[in-house]
Amino acid sequence: MSSQLSNVLVIGAGPVGLITALALAQNGISVRVVDKAKDFAVGQRGSGISPRTLEAYRLLGIYDEMMKVAHEYPDVLEWNQDGKKLRVSQMMARVEPTPDTPIPNGKRVAQEDTMAVLRAQLGKYGVTVEPGMELVKVEQDDAGVIATLLHDGISENIRVAYVVAADGAKGPTRKLVGIPFLGVSREEIGMLVGDLELFGSLDRVHWHKFQDANSNWIRARAVPEKPNVFFLSSHGPDLDLKRGASDTSYLQQYIRAVTKQDDITVGKVLTLQEWRMNVRIVDRFRAGRVFIAGDAAHVHSPLGGQGLNTGAMDAMNLAWKLVAVIKGVATDKLLNTYEEERKSVVSDMLQFTNGIATQTFKIGAESSAWTRSRAGTQLAMHYRWSSVVRDEVNSGIKTADGAGAYATSGADEMLRAGDRAPDAPELVGVNSKATALYDIFGATHHTVLVFEPALVDAVSAVLTRFPSDLIRTIVFNASGASLPGAYDDTAGHARRAYGSAAVAVVRPDGVVGALLRGSEGLEAYFGGIFSAAVAV
Repeated sequence: MSSQLSNVLVIGAGPVGLITALALAQNGISVRVVDKAKDFAVGQRGSGISPRTLEAYRLLGIYDEMMKVAHEYPDVLEWNQDGKKLRVSQMMARVEPTPDTPIPNGKRVAQEDTMAVLRAQLGKYGVTVEPGMELVKVEQDDAGVIATLLHDGISENIRVAYVVAADGAKGPTRKLVGIPFLGVSREEIGMLVGDLELFGSLDRVHWHKFQDANSNWIRARAVPEKPNVFFLSSHGPDLDLKRGASDTSYLQQYIRAVTKQDDITVGKVLTLQEWRMNVRIVDRFRAGRVFIAGDAAHVHSPLGGQGLNTGAMDAMNLAWKLVAVIKGVATDKLLNTYEEERKSVVSDMLQFTNGIATQTFKIGAESSAWTRSRAGTQLAMHYRWSSVVRDEVNSGIKTADGAGAYATSGADEMLRAGDRAPDAPELVGVNSKATALYDIFGATHHTVLVFEPALVDAVSAVLTRFPSDLIRTIVFNASGASLPGAYDDTAGHARRAYGSAAVAVVRPDGVVGALLRGSEGLEAYFGGIFSAAVAV
């Protein structure tokens, strides 16, 4: 058996596994990433990237790299049943940026490009994905996990402290550790989805939407980085999914019949496959030292564009907690809050996506079924009920559980602990350069925001009792201060965004961990996160 060479073994090299690994690696945690597939996946699926995930990329310091392969969502061109152009609309209404939300709209990044960027970033930390490695056995004891990996018929036993399973809905880890996957399969609901070449008169500017009199529908948009390739999805009573996925002649005939565009020719098929409806969530997100994330923990309709985005939030939530425990500055109890916080959000998200699927797949669905609400941005997703957030500013308002965790906080007029951390630009530091809060926040540290300069000494005294390498302090408008963490809130954006809080804490996953009236609450907050007296 191999000695313990890595703190964490990540099973699955999709976006969720890679984000988890990157967040760990940036924190100095040794990590190994394996995947059963021998080749890296290609295709567009999972290309809808929410603003909340884009903010996670900012926290990880990879936003600029992702923008190099990102595209705007195209406008939707709707065609009538006679194959004539009807109207142009937006799938989700675009909104203007604001100081607290400079990224209000999503982007489109092909999943293969997302993974390529993440793999390249991991390489900077000496982490290379190992393909063709299948997990076949898991054993646990008080000291760690013994994982048996199979590669080309040769087994390898390795010992690690923790395992993160991001190996998808059909991955083996969940079954190996005995975690039930609760929910339903709806075989009667399915669609054809994937990438293929389409030649003809369809422009490459719009997302084309067709629906005939029998409620067969086709959605097709161009893949900008691949000439002649379109991402296609289709469902309908006349569509034989199995045949459509394997018989290009049949598929071409079907496409022409629905679109009334007789010049469309199907070329090379890249990734086209049959999809059937599953709505499931794990009974629990943890089995000892094994944690379940992404599609391995929850599956649903892809129509809401929430799969990768929800998995990314799993990864960001879990990673910083694993970091604290592995570094010995937090107890195992902190890891229980991964399920405490994420399960309610995911359950709420499943209701959201199931509602979209129900409307979209029903016979005679209205055109409006394809319009997406702002809930899909995940900007409103919160953990207000969590046992490890502290709110002294809104202490009279209590969220008892995770009801509405996915989409309700954005409707409130006030910021609360557990919400997404607002951004704030035009902060000028001692170097006289302007910056923004999301350029200060990061996946490697909690950020303490001190809005009352008179509290600096008291805050500093409290923080001496907690790990300094995991906490960064920012002081606003401290007249004459030359501290590295001193910033002038020149336009008042930070003050407005964080309300009346004297002190606020933003977690490494971009969540407001605490809104406080003074330094006493800071000790209570960090005392609930870290072990006592663990200053570094």
